Amino acid sequence: MESVWKDLREDIESSVSIGMLARTSRTRIPCPFHNSVAPDLQILHHENKWRCWGKCAATHPGKRSIFDWVMLEQGVDFSGAFKILAEEAGISIMPNQERVRILSEAQDFYYTELQNHDKAKQYLARRGFGEQLIFQRRLGFASADSMPTLSIRDLDRVGLMVPGMYGPYLQFQDRLVYPVYDMRYNIVQMQGRLIAPAKNETTPKYKALPEEKVELRGRSIYQCLAGEELLKRTDVEDIVLCEGWPDRETLFAWGFNSVSLFGNKGMAKHAHKFKHVKRIHVVLDPDEASQNFILNELFALQCRAPQIEIRNVKLDTDGTDLNDWAISGNVGKELNRFNQREKVEQFQNMLDSSKPLVEELIDVWGNNRSYWQMLLSAISISNDVDKYVHAFARMVNETPATIRFAMSMVTGDEG
Repeated sequence: MESVWKDLREDIESSVSIGMLARTSRTRIPCPFHNSVAPDLQILHHENKWRCWGKCAATHPGKRSIFDWVMLEQGVDFSGAFKILAEEAGISIMPNQERVRILSEAQDFYYTELQNHDKAKQYLARRGFGEQLIFQRRLGFASADSMPTLSIRDLDRVGLMVPGMYGPYLQFQDRLVYPVYDMRYNIVQMQGRLIAPAKNETTPKYKALPEEKVELRGRSIYQCLAGEELLKRTDVEDIVLCEGWPDRETLFAWGFNSVSLFGNKGMAKHAHKFKHVKRIHVVLDPDEASQNFILNELFALQCRAPQIEIRNVKLDTDGTDLNDWAISGNVGKELNRFNQREKVEQFQNMLDSSKPLVEELIDVWGNNRSYWQMLLSAISISNDVDKYVHAFARMVNETPATIRFAMSMVTGDEG
């Protein structure tokens, strides 16, 4: 049992950084625990520890852990801090095996239903999803006139049965059902997608299990990743981060290591999941809804994961999302790297021609003074500070020494 708790602690410490808790990429900040105005708290990012050199040193000397931070900030004991940080890391201390069983049985039911529903299978076939991919991902279909072979109590417990004005009803009806797993291969969410146009404007294309029915805090569908179980592997260093499960499965079929966002807001909340990753190519839909504020989102992700090289890929797909572009001219053909070799090569060229995020931020934000503080912060945590200092200096017609001085004022670092 002791080894289990030790492993859990190591998982938490490798997933949650002190920079995330302190909400900073700086190495010196005013200590929040004694209302300091001087930068007397040192953030040791490389050790994932912190130390106050001011008043706190008398009662809390030496280097402190992320658990110490939460204990002081939230006034809890060690066990309370352990639980809070486990939730932040997306780790269940005591997994609810009964809930896992219910969701697994429900998904098995939906998978069987899909095999008997020609319309849903034809829809998936048109989008390039063959039998092998359907089996690997355990895709299912929830028809309007069938119910998983589970009790009403169990369905309600996990959010598959929800209350309504005229009585309880099934959350997923006439929808494809996509299971979402955590890094320990437990189902933590499900997403349902319509395969036909909605009957009215208020019917959403996508639905998920209600957040209040999900076991872990932060496991609403918009705070999950499709394919995040892939991130448990230590050999996966390059990831393509896309949007929506059809795009993720397209990239998977093409041989790319890919995970997918459900919605493009709050990327930084996933930073701790990429602990083994060295490079992320972000591929969002080219529409306005996805592209608005993308740089702000990527900046926030970079601040929480400064060790990762982030690249924002511009999709040259005639304005369509990745899956629609992939099947254009090949509707009904199974997605794979051989059927779409030309498309795969074009996509690889899009990845190869993308710029490191800091370089793009200089190009886009360099002429707008209101972004300079964020830009200097991004440069300070980059893996080639000198290169980007000179690039920014040339853009604003200043000396590198002036830029370095301004950067030190923003970050609180000397020199």
